[in-house]
Amino acid sequence: MGVRWNWVATGVLAGAFFGAAGSAEAQLRVTVRETSGGMLSDEATVRLTSTSTGMSGVAVTAKEVRTNGGEAMIDVWPGEYVVEAEATGYQRAIAHANVQGGTPTELRMYLSPMKKAAGEGEPASGVVMTPALKKEMDKASSALAEKDLGEARKHLTKALQLAPSNPEALYLLGVVEYTDKNTVAARKDFEEVLARYPEHGGSLLMLGQIRLEAGEKEEAVPLLEKAVEANPGKWLAHELLAYAYARTGQLEKGLTEAKKTVELNKEREPSMRLLEAKILLRQQKGGDAHALLESIVGDFPESSQAKEAKDLLGRMRPVGPKP
Repeated sequence: MGVRWNWVATGVLAGAFFGAAGSAEAQLRVTVRETSGGMLSDEATVRLTSTSTGMSGVAVTAKEVRTNGGEAMIDVWPGEYVVEAEATGYQRAIAHANVQGGTPTELRMYLSPMKKAAGEGEPASGVVMTPALKKEMDKASSALAEKDLGEARKHLTKALQLAPSNPEALYLLGVVEYTDKNTVAARKDFEEVLARYPEHGGSLLMLGQIRLEAGEKEEAVPLLEKAVEANPGKWLAHELLAYAYARTGQLEKGLTEAKKTVELNKEREPSMRLLEAKILLRQQKGGDAHALLESIVGDFPESSQAKEAKDLLGRMRPVGPKP
């Protein structure tokens, strides 16, 4: 007869039980836009070339990814990178990024169209990217990539003085405040963007993340659902929504979003397997959870998720064969 496994420690019902696990690598988030600040007519190809080995001693000579919804989240080792972005119908752009651990390094890149159609009007946002505005946005983007938050804030403030309705500048200012751990100011910035542009995917995602981290799980769910609708191919939106569903008791939905996250980004599999195991424990499916936790330890032995899986396994006990 089979052996059933039961959860014997407290805390399975607590929201913190579904906390996100960290990653050992650094992350670079590249956002590619037209010089007007609007979305490209097609997705861009982003290519990274390492110019240093970093502390890991591992050099990435080249790494190429395709943006989704105008963004690409790239897992890399900390270090210096040359970043190239190109898309059909646009001139290629080159930037430099100093990627560090911890909070993802942000890099904004702007591509100029090869040629403009006659009679082309203003972009959908109603913001025209004047040379002065582009200069401030470029300087802010470079400063943010270098994690010089004070310099980025200065240039974004100037950009907003030039174009108060520029959603990208206000969104980036929110990113700066969030990175600087000023979540009150960041929340205000993202809310202001959404008041003007309710479908702004980046602001939906960031405000949803802020509310989830603040314990406002019920309020986070609709924001993250809209973020997924705005950018269905963005794995981070699905991952945050998976945690939000888990914390609000929508367990089957949480499992669905966790699986979707892995479909979009295989590197998130250890974290999502751990989340799935916790959901199974919450559903009183101890045997399935036990098997999944063991698979994490076996498949990803050096990961932080394996360490937590071992801890959870140590807090489970068999209750004997089924009658």
